[in-house]
Amino acid sequence: MKAALDPRRLVRHLRLVLVLVVIGGLGYLSWRYERVTLPDEGCSPLLAFPPGTRVLTDKRWRRLGEGDVVLFHIGPEQLRLGRVEEVVSGPPTRYVVLGDDPDCPGPDSREVGPVSGEDVAARVILTLPW
Repeated sequence: MKAALDPRRLVRHLRLVLVLVVIGGLGYLSWRYERVTLPDEGCSPLLAFPPGTRVLTDKRWRRLGEGDVVLFHIGPEQLRLGRVEEVVSGPPTRYVVLGDDPDCPGPDSREVGPVSGEDVAARVILTLPW
């Protein structure tokens, strides 16, 4: 016959499971999301995101739609902020990404054409107060 479980031992195991779940959850969150601060100097291509704004981004986005704000690569080293204005279907899916601040010129889809999904670094989820 088996002895009943010791409640102290059960509590210890439950705490260990909880700690492992929390560590795994934090690992997942850091793998998927990133806090980014836009540069303080210069201008921002989107009026809703002034220079120095802190944003939370999804590095592992799955789908983008019209109106989504993204960080995308222009060339090997330049990262740019823009809003998806149009999804161009067909293999591969591409995105027309534009800025809306006329006082902040810079490359977007008007100059470089539609942006491939591989060049989209992250989707902006929300702005952060800190």
